[in-house]
Amino acid sequence: MVDLDVVEGNVRRMQYLARSSGKALRPHAKTHKSLLLARLQLEAGAVGVCAQKVSEAEVFVKGGVRDVLVSNEVLGSNKARRVAELNSLGSRVGVAVDSVRGVEVLENAASDLSVEVPVLLDVDVGMHRCGVSPGNASSVLAAISKARHLKLEGLMGYDGHSGSLSAESREWEVRRGWRTLEEVSRQAGSVGLRVEVISVGGTPTAHLWAGTEATELQPGTYVYNDAHQVELGVAREEEVSAFVVAQVVSSSGGRAVLDVGTKGVSVDQGYPLVVSHPGATVASMSEEHTVLTAQLRLEERVVLVPRHVCPTVDLWDEFVAFRGGRAVGKVRVDARGKKW
Repeated sequence: MVDLDVVEGNVRRMQYLARSSGKALRPHAKTHKSLLLARLQLEAGAVGVCAQKVSEAEVFVKGGVRDVLVSNEVLGSNKARRVAELNSLGSRVGVAVDSVRGVEVLENAASDLSVEVPVLLDVDVGMHRCGVSPGNASSVLAAISKARHLKLEGLMGYDGHSGSLSAESREWEVRRGWRTLEEVSRQAGSVGLRVEVISVGGTPTAHLWAGTEATELQPGTYVYNDAHQVELGVAREEEVSAFVVAQVVSSSGGRAVLDVGTKGVSVDQGYPLVVSHPGATVASMSEEHTVLTAQLRLEERVVLVPRHVCPTVDLWDEFVAFRGGRAVGKVRVDARGKKW
């Protein structure tokens, strides 16, 4: 279930952070995957959204979102062609690139349809997943400069690794990441490419990147928050807005078993928190069951806060929306299950 009052407060606070620091806000929609919430963010002042898959971006474009950044590398002629097609329909669908081959695939697709595709050069700011380093950026920049149907809008740097660091270490990583982005920006200028956008960050570091000269923030988790963000000190408990409600189906000997398991709550970052029953903790989870260390009544309702809300959302078709403790509708997970 989703508390819309809390969602709206979270959206306002992040928009204020971006606006007060002179940054554009491009929320990452991979968290909520919802057209309803994307529209809420856009109405609050966001310039567009991020998506992590082309098929995810397609859902948002068809739903009326006209500015989407696929903040991921796109290789494969079919996916690249779909990006070009979305741009040909009047939407702006940008893509991250970090290889010469990635540039070539996008250029070929854009050329076939005679459209321009905006790209951001993905820079490795310390996560060591995707992205170029200053040492190998020049070849990709050269390829972009020769591409007639691609437009370099700027740079992108995602620091997802910072979510496991202390507050002090996160601050240090952002400073180091900014120096890396500055170096790659200088390299782009040296080959005649203009860097207009530097799009960065996630929920744990958005407030830190707001203090740099980056132009755009792309946090996602903040719209719902989760147990991990609370543990990091990035969010308060009352700023969590997404929950999973389960029911006790078996109870004996100080053990209560719930009717939801890993098919309903992601455990990639650990077990969820039990917020409805102080003192109750998760002892184990399997596909369809969660075992609590608590003596609870049969059929009793238990409210869980996921430790990682993004993959949890992708396990559901919709959420019950409520305000003031009363159900008011549904929040559909429109872009659920998009894999390419």
